Amino acid sequence: MKPLDRIDEKLIALLQTNNQLTCEEMAARVSVSPSTCRRRIDALRRNGVVIGDVSIINPEVLGETLKIISLDRKSV
Repeated sequence: MKPLDRIDEKLIALLQTNNQLTCEEMAARVSVSPSTCRRRIDALRRNGVVIGDVSIINPEVLGETLKIISLDRKSV
């Protein structure tokens, strides 16, 4: 794997903040084309830098009950 550069680091920061942004939005924020953005994110996933996506649930919306579902990554 090649070392991460500033663009990769910016993309990682964006993904950690909001992974629901479109490639077009992320590309504009890091000053690359959408196709370059997609290739770089795919490479980050392929190389194991990004290993998953998480949804953070607001417990106040659900009331007092909060169910947590955990999947063992080895069995998936």
